[in-house]
Amino acid sequence: MTNDSQLTSDELKQLRTQCDRLIEGQYEGALQVLAPLAERGAETAMLYLGWMYRHGSGVKANEAKAGEWFRRASEGGSPDALYQLAKFLISTGDQIGGVRCLEQAVGTNHMPAQYELGVLLLLSKNERDQQRGWELLKLAAQQGHVFAKRKLAPAMLKGKFGILGIPLGVWMFITAFSVALHAGLTDPTSDKLR
Repeated sequence: MTNDSQLTSDELKQLRTQCDRLIEGQYEGALQVLAPLAERGAETAMLYLGWMYRHGSGVKANEAKAGEWFRRASEGGSPDALYQLAKFLISTGDQIGGVRCLEQAVGTNHMPAQYELGVLLLLSKNERDQQRGWELLKLAAQQGHVFAKRKLAPAMLKGKFGILGIPLGVWMFITAFSVALHAGLTDPTSDKLR
């Protein structure tokens, strides 16, 4: 597995340019640029190809190819790749595989994975799982994750974490809005918004 830092400077420039174009919704030529880089092991190219095939953006939608690219990208243990693979697996009905990938990403302190796994654990009927879910949401919120703050704030306002948690819930509710606004304007692809 090659990571992006092992690409030549020209290849990195191509990759960044193409990724920027994809974010802007310009899909023409993406496959021709990303496929060779992905075949050489560029994780970012693999993730974008997985996304393209998953959503049918610039290519015909193909879940098998999307899954293949997400799996290949995750082989190096990248938290972002594990997170994307987890979301893919969960959306295709493989909850167990998805949770395993989220657990691995959480082990690297990956904020979006903390949020995603926290939300899933809150759905459990097991009290220990639910408690861990709240703890993961707190970790993500402490790092500025907007949706974790939004999920925690109402529980805090209702006194779920004791009377002292109520003022913190008010603060968290307000800061979630301001962080979302700031991140949305300055870095719409921020982990704080995933």
